[in-house]
Amino acid sequence: MCVQLAWAAGHLKGAGFVSRFPGTDRFWEIVDGGQRLRYRCVASGQERTIDQALVRPAGYRPGQEAAGAVSHEEIVCHLPALADLAPTPGDHIYTPDGRRFTVLSAQLVAAGTRWRVHARDLVLAHGLDRHVRVEILRWQRKPDGTVVGRWHTWKTGLRAAVSLWQATTGSPTRRSYERRYRVILEECPPVDHVLRLCTPAGRILQVLSVHRADRVDSLPWVEAIEADPDG
Repeated sequence: MCVQLAWAAGHLKGAGFVSRFPGTDRFWEIVDGGQRLRYRCVASGQERTIDQALVRPAGYRPGQEAAGAVSHEEIVCHLPALADLAPTPGDHIYTPDGRRFTVLSAQLVAAGTRWRVHARDLVLAHGLDRHVRVEILRWQRKPDGTVVGRWHTWKTGLRAAVSLWQATTGSPTRRSYERRYRVILEECPPVDHVLRLCTPAGRILQVLSVHRADRVDSLPWVEAIEADPDG
């Protein structure tokens, strides 16, 4: 443990850590100007701010540059063992630059004085390089009693990765066709509503099914179709 603390103090000096440490395991006494993180417990929805967190890329070794730590896909955070903090896989860590990392594992170390948390930026890991607007169809009754459906925005600017599954021709005598897509989203939309996705280019994808994330390192996805406007 002392070797690890010596490395942290000596090699992260440029990231705001002093180059000395006491001959004890009082890790937080050597931290000088650590990062401020926002931690969100997914189960309860509660958020809290954590000061003086040590953040570095997963697999970091002495001699590497620490200044760009949060530009990596995976990070390791050392957090103080606070009474109301119990990191759990699936929780979210928000860095000062607005990135969201998902906790993959957490372990109490240093005689229970701090947490060692391994987290991954799932948006970067899954290549979510596009933005979509998610709309919900809601039914409304007009004064004459007629029921009509209107689209309402559920969330805009949602990051997504869109991949084409297949394109199906309508019939030999018509030029209509149907494109079927698999769209990975950073957040799971409502599963009990009729949904559609709208792209900045004006394309509309009708959602056929919604699939929740089945692992802590995965993201929700939807199956959607884009019909030929002439079909």
